[in-house]
Amino acid sequence: LESFFLTFNPFLLIFFGIIGHNGAGKSTFSRKLREKTGLSLYYLDRFWHKSNQTTVSREEFVQQLAKITKREEWIIDGNYLHTLDLRLAECDTVFLLDYPLSVCLAGVKSRIGKVREDLPWIETEFDEEFKQWIIDFPNNQLPQIYRLLDQYKKTKNLVIFKSREEAEKYLQETCFFKESISIIAGYRQDTATPNSLEMTPQIFDRPHKNELKSVQSFGRAWQIG
Repeated sequence: LESFFLTFNPFLLIFFGIIGHNGAGKSTFSRKLREKTGLSLYYLDRFWHKSNQTTVSREEFVQQLAKITKREEWIIDGNYLHTLDLRLAECDTVFLLDYPLSVCLAGVKSRIGKVREDLPWIETEFDEEFKQWIIDFPNNQLPQIYRLLDQYKKTKNLVIFKSREEAEKYLQETCFFKESISIIAGYRQDTATPNSLEMTPQIFDRPHKNELKSVQSFGRAWQIG
């Protein structure tokens, strides 16, 4: 992945939506993005799960999400495929952490027993049902995510990372000011991304609003299409 230079327009609203699979490191990426931008970060797990490990109703969850997406600035961290289309419609840029399964499994194991900002309780074990859900993710959810992204490829900036090193390099080498961004975190199988979608680099350039002095916004991202 080549160096990134994104200068976000300070006169635009800012929307970061983060979705993805367990263990990929989406929450870590989101927190680092928050540190870089100063934006408010919202964890969907905090809205869906209660501290007693029960959940809210789907209707209540969607209502809370809709309120967040109407705010002037946000970073949203979470997968929740049934609401992905809602977040994609509101965001400008989508980050997908498409990592190997082995990386995600190790990521989940490493957080067992630790206090987490993104979850209202401490995980004490890596149960087999949850592990199987992670293993099934490349077949059950990742293809659907790519199909949704393909629908938005002409109107959204799609940035896909294949490793944590790529994501870290992006954060280190990108200049953030203001714009709207959505982030998707997931993982990939150890083979290639679905054949129907090819990755090609794209440069995008956005001027200021209200005929203010133009500041070019450059970015090299792997965009679907």
